[in-house]
Amino acid sequence: MSVDQPSPSIAEILDLSGKTAVVTGAGSGLGRAIARRLHEAGASVCAVDIDLASAELTVELLGSRAIAQKADVRDAAANRTFAQAAVDAFGRIDIVVPAAGIFFPTFPIMELPEEEWDRLIDINLKGTLLTAQACVPHMTEGGTIVNIASTSAYRPARNLGHYAASKGGVSLLTKSMALELAPRIRCNAVAPGSIDTEGGQRTAAAFAATIGAEPADVKKGYITRNPMQREGVADDIARVVLFLASPLSSYVTGEIVLADGGILLT
Repeated sequence: MSVDQPSPSIAEILDLSGKTAVVTGAGSGLGRAIARRLHEAGASVCAVDIDLASAELTVELLGSRAIAQKADVRDAAANRTFAQAAVDAFGRIDIVVPAAGIFFPTFPIMELPEEEWDRLIDINLKGTLLTAQACVPHMTEGGTIVNIASTSAYRPARNLGHYAASKGGVSLLTKSMALELAPRIRCNAVAPGSIDTEGGQRTAAAFAATIGAEPADVKKGYITRNPMQREGVADDIARVVLFLASPLSSYVTGEIVLADGGILLT
């Protein structure tokens, strides 16, 4: 855009009408919150989850311009199927958010079973790659991918080494994708800190067990150390995803945006 041309308004920039978003892990937690924010901004949404009933509930909450798809993101064919379903329903794919992920069960590194390493890496890291590979061929010029990394890639917790490795991989995969897909498609990631979702509550409980503490004390300690003096909620992350998915971030690619309340500062 020429410097002489008038800039669009913020409302115009945030208007995702006519665009299609594919969100995996959309049946709960971060994925559902992300799907709701993108839909609120005007995007049609393909809500993908391994639990079809949960994806259908998300679609029911959205109310229109949305379809539910069941898929295991570790399966390349399943990824291609939901990508094609999004195109069949809405004609295009503009935004991809591979939010499907797990971080359980927990194990000390030296006791980590190979099958659990494989399962978590396959879902968190391989799944992110396969979703992009399935969707990018259908994506329009100016499309955007927003991956979900984690502060665990920067400061891992005990007994979650496999999770930290997977999210460190997502961070570097994001940068590699941004380099290779530019200028047609931007690719960034958001790295949440502790978020008060069902999964986050399980994480706190698991970590508390490893140090012989109560989950409530672990959460209290996190909040005390956090400069923002609170734990995050799913919508905190959804709003960052909306920024990265919209033209508000049109000159941003290859970045990992920390959304942790400043906990890594401490």
